[in-house]
Formats: sequence, C-alpha cells, structure tokens
Amino acid sequence: MKNFLRVLLLMMPVSLMAQSGDLSLTDCISRAKANYPLAKSRMSIDESARLRLLNLQSQYYPQFDVTGQMTWQNDVPHVAASGLPFQMPTAPNDQYKAYLDVKQVIYDGGATSAAKKVEQSRRDTELKGIEVELRQVEAGVIQAWFVVLSIDKQLEQMHLTMATLEARLQELDVKIKNGWVLSSQGDQFRVELLQLQQRQATLVQARLSAIAILNEYSGMAMGDSVRLQLPFQVADSVGLRPELAQMSAQLTQLEASQKMAAVVRMPRVSAFAQLGYGNPGFNMLMDSFEPFYMVGLRLNWTLWDWQRSRHDRLVIGQQQQMVQQRQEAFVKQQHIQQFDMVARIEGLRKTLLLDEQIIALRQNITQTALSQFNNGTITASDYISRLNEEAMARLSAQLHQVELRKLQVELAFVNGLKL
Repeated sequence: MKNFLRVLLLMMPVSLMAQSGDLSLTDCISRAKANYPLAKSRMSIDESARLRLLNLQSQYYPQFDVTGQMTWQNDVPHVAASGLPFQMPTAPNDQYKAYLDVKQVIYDGGATSAAKKVEQSRRDTELKGIEVELRQVEAGVIQAWFVVLSIDKQLEQMHLTMATLEARLQELDVKIKNGWVLSSQGDQFRVELLQLQQRQATLVQARLSAIAILNEYSGMAMGDSVRLQLPFQVADSVGLRPELAQMSAQLTQLEASQKMAAVVRMPRVSAFAQLGYGNPGFNMLMDSFEPFYMVGLRLNWTLWDWQRSRHDRLVIGQQQQMVQQRQEAFVKQQHIQQFDMVARIEGLRKTLLLDEQIIALRQNITQTALSQFNNGTITASDYISRLNEEAMARLSAQLHQVELRKLQVELAFVNGLKL
C-alpha cells in the first residue's frame, strides 16, 4: 500500500494553482459549493444538534409537574362497626387535591451521557453527508470547466487556420486577377473558410452552454469572453474522501448507539418530592382541606427485558459490518480508478512527446506543399489538406495537454484532495 501511494504521488501530483487567465478552477469550485443550497443546511444541522443536546442536558435538572384532580367515589375507606360510643370518621366521597411533583435524577446508569455521544456523532454523520453531496457539485464544475478549455483550444487553432487561409486567399486573388490561376482555386479556399466558420459557430454555442452551467453552479455571471485558467500540476498529497469520512462517522455513531443500548437495563436512582393541598390529605379519614407532602428516593431497574437490549446490540453490530463492507468496497473501487487514471496519464505524457515530433514533420510537409502550390504543381485542395493536417496535429497536441490536466485534476479528486 505504501509503495502504491509513493508511485501515485510521483505520477499524479495536481494542484489547482493556475496559468494566466481570469478565473481559476479553485475559485469556481469554492463559489459553487457556497452557492449550493444544501451547503446552507450546515447551520441547520448544527443548530438542531445543539437544541437536542440541550434537551438531553435538561434530564439532569429537576423536573416540576403540577397536577390538579377532582373526583367523586362511590365508596371510600370506612370502619363498618355499630354500637360504638362515638362516630367513626369517614373519608368524603368527593375529593379534591392539587400538588406539585418534583423529580431529580441522581444516577441514570450513563443513559444521558451515551445519548449525548449518539447525538454528537449523528451531527458529524449529517455534516459529512453534506460534503458527499458537494462532491457531485465539484465533479460537475470540473466537467464543464474542461469542456470550455477544450473548446477554447479548438477555437484558437481554428482562428490561426482561418488567418492562414485568408492570407493565402489574398495572395491567390492577385494571381486570379492576373489570369495566372483559375478562380475555382480561390473558391476552394472560400469553401474551406465557410466550413470553418460553421464549426466555429457550433463550438461557440457549446462554449456558451458550458459557461451557463458554470454560472448556474457558482452563482456568477461570467460572460462569453471569460478566460478560464488551466491548472498546474504541483500538489503532492493524498486526502481523505468525504465518502470514507462519512462512513467513519457512521461507525462512530453506531458504536455510540451500541454503548447506549448497553445501559438500557442499568439501574436508575432518582429523588422525588410531592407537596400539595387537598381534601382529604394523606389522612384519608379527615374530611377537611389539609396540606400534605412527602419526599423519598426511587430505584428503577429492569432485571429482564426478554433480551430486547441484546437483540438491539446485535442489530447494531450487523449494521457496523455492513458499513465496514461498504468501506472496503469503496476503497477497492477507488484503487481501481487510481490505477486506471495513472496509466492513462502516463500514456498521455508519452503521446505529448510524440505530438511534438508529428507537429514538426507536419509543418515541413505544409511548407513544401505551399511551395508546390505556388509553383502550380499541386492544387488548392491538396494544399488545404496539408494545412488542415498540420492544424489537426497542433490541435491534437493542445487537446492532449488539456486532457492530461483534466485527468490529473480528476485523479486528485478521486484521491480526496480539496480542489
């Protein structure tokens, strides 16, 4: 694993510092994340967690309940005896009481503390989930960004080709006016220029569409003249994927849930007090309104729950195994993507070296074709073909460079680097 990462760092370093231009990929991604509606829910998650923790903390505080009650009973405690020299007191059939109950937890078996840890880990899991969602935003920005860069290279090369054709056409028009060559030769140049203009219009429209996508992601209002920067390859680190961070948070949450399930059956001790006023009071045989109160301790202990808590822990254990299996599957898929991208990057680097040789040869061929055309030994169509072949060679080299940078950025993205 260490050797793999060492090779990976040597072959894929990508930073999003950029070459000359108006807007960097890093800036656009940052704006897109900030503009994404789901990013604003971080504050809601934090606030919800804070409020739930306050509720849990309140379980340590005294609880106050006020109760009022009025009843009529068909029978009451009494002494069934006759012949006594005095009358036995009897509780009234209509009874009234109002009282205040006070309860204070003394020991809850660690239930509240465990619940707090579950809540905190739940918050972390939800926040990591937002980061996973924002990964899709990053991917969309990267895709649209490199579409624009690719189109810019094509338009740039197309502009150079059109300038060359127009210059040759001006020279040719002089020869046509002097009757040295046929006018059809000039028409071939004009047809080629019109076809280039058609492709140019299609590319411009595609560029506008990609810019519109970037504007929608970032909330900016970039015009069609914006120049996007091509990232350098400088970074040399491997980060933690948000998906793995989320799974790690899920495991932490499940571990906290395990501990909470383990304390369900722990004994609980609380103090209580009751203060009230009613008829009768605690003396049921006194038919008068009297104050009453009592204080005490209460023990609650679930000795047997038919293994419900054990089953809960087993279920949580199964959930932990599933998350761990998803982690392993994700890491395996990540390694597959890394190996594939590293191989493609190396292939493109070798291709770029060959591109330089191809361009040099194509340039020589075009120069020879120009001399032949000027001497009348080849047609305009032949010269245009040679010129297009040179233009395609230059364009291929530029597109290969853009594709190389795109793969390097995507590899950094796969490795979890912050773009």
